[in-house]
Amino acid sequence: MSLPIAKLALGGAQFGLEYGVTNRSGQVSPAALKAILAGARNRGIDMIDTASQYGNSEAAIGAAMGEAGGMKLITKSASLAMAGGEHHAVQLLNDGFAASLSNLGVSRIDGFLFHRASDLTGQFGPQLWNAARAFKEAGFVSKIGVSVYDGEEISRILERVTPDIVQLPYNLLDQRLRLNESLSRLHDAGVEVHARSAYLQGVLLGDPKSLPAFLAGLGDQIAAFHEAMQELGETVQAGLLACVMQRPEIARIVAGVTSIGELDALADAAEAGARLAATHDFSGWAMDAPDLLNPALWPPRVR
Repeated sequence: MSLPIAKLALGGAQFGLEYGVTNRSGQVSPAALKAILAGARNRGIDMIDTASQYGNSEAAIGAAMGEAGGMKLITKSASLAMAGGEHHAVQLLNDGFAASLSNLGVSRIDGFLFHRASDLTGQFGPQLWNAARAFKEAGFVSKIGVSVYDGEEISRILERVTPDIVQLPYNLLDQRLRLNESLSRLHDAGVEVHARSAYLQGVLLGDPKSLPAFLAGLGDQIAAFHEAMQELGETVQAGLLACVMQRPEIARIVAGVTSIGELDALADAAEAGARLAATHDFSGWAMDAPDLLNPALWPPRVR
């Protein structure tokens, strides 16, 4: 397995939802998923990142896993927002974790993340973290951690616990976690960093003239980057992956695909991206536009 391929993890949102503001193909079919997982195994991609809140993604992956055994699995907690007290919160976590294992058709997984940092920084955070540690101590999961959106969440988490894994957003235009030194803090604490949103739900790959109206402010920068990659004779996808690969603090890049063709393009772009990362500096493309770059702040229908 090449080093660039080893850094990839398949995102599972499209396996259970019609996910992504630029998604035109809808949810991945069972047949396509089997082909994708088999192709991932053959190309050397060995990890899938999913979540209990990604529709039926866990069950779909579980049904297809026989076609691509040996994949490392990471999933995320069910919603704990309705917890009525400490014991209820822990019970929801326990029940959700058991359901995830059942849906995935496995007895253990490689990673389990809290889907919302607020679950760990809130009133029942210590009890929930202890419950997740119990999963790890019992051998049901190798690493535990949390998914975050910004540096403030990272600071609040590190004040309380040291996760094994933190998943965070990072891409060509959204480099705020490098600029505010959050990446360095996590790396120095020994945390394994997984980056999502390398394509910003496909926005950075698509035609900048066809952006949704609320993202029009990104158009000029995206167009300029597309032109720069064309001048280099490289694909836009390779350039976007190169930007993330350039960060030594990032261990994995979570990227979604909806077909075997997209899988092959991802693997090829990772190889090309590694070469670009060694020769070009992508730090100058960053923008200070959180309202545009944070999908959590987008209109609800497109998150």
